[in-house]
Amino acid sequence: MRKVVIGRSQQLTFEVVQRGSDGEATSLLVSVTLKDLSGHRKVAAHYGKGFDDLSEFFEDLAGHWKGWPGTKSYESLEGDLLLSATTRAMLG
Repeated sequence: MRKVVIGRSQQLTFEVVQRGSDGEATSLLVSVTLKDLSGHRKVAAHYGKGFDDLSEFFEDLAGHWKGWPGTKSYESLEGDLLLSATTRAMLG
């Protein structure tokens, strides 16, 4: 993975900016672009998990595409990235 973009006019972008000697991503540049606002932050990988927990967050959302109760969330080790997702209605 080099770059992942979610959305069109409003975007959330993940881009690898640094890799370790083993080739694993050690940091990502996370950017958000809204109508009149944009920002970015370099997010460090978890020293024990890398970005496995971030990947698992998105895999869980995809696996429950029909909906889920409550809120699903991800927070980076240093707390500089927090993602949360809810669904409007549970689909049968």
